[in-house]
Amino acid sequence: MSLGEPAPKRRAEVKDSSRLIPGHGDVLDRLDAAMAAAPCLLVAMELSA
Repeated sequence: MSLGEPAPKRRAEVKDSSRLIPGHGDVLDRLDAAMAAAPCLLVAMELSA
């Protein structure tokens, strides 16, 4: 799964959404978001130190 995969799946209405938080994606979407945010967090931590 790539970082850009959720958007086309959502447009094609084949998105497997979790029922835990309606309107939000499944666990893999959460993992994708964390992987995308991690480098930004690391840079911000390095710049603030």
